Parts: sequence; structure tokens; C-alpha cells
Amino acid sequence: MNFDCPEGATPIDPDEAQGLLLPHIRTRAELDRWEQENISEAEMGSRGRTRSSVRNN
Repeated sequence: MNFDCPEGATPIDPDEAQGLLLPHIRTRAELDRWEQENISEAEMGSRGRTRSSVRNN
């Protein structure tokens, strides 16, 4: 796994990386992208919409 930390980010040590619940995440960029998608989905859900309902409209 390649978790190079940008300035100000909390480093992830190899032992912590092994315990991640998302085994498909291999890089910091993938983690950042997944987190942003998760935040966007939560924001839509809090407004009563989901990603699938937005696509269907």
C-alpha cells in the first residue's frame, strides 16, 4: 500500500493499513476519492435523495 501523506495529514502506519475495512483501497488518492464519494452520498441522503434517485430523474 502506498499511503504517502500530504502535509497536515495523519500518517497511516503499515499495521493500521492492514486493518482497514476497505481492502480495495491501495493509495492515498483512492482513499481520498472514496471518502469524497461517501461524503457526497451522505449529503444527498440528508436531502432525501440518493445517488440512484438522482440518476433516474
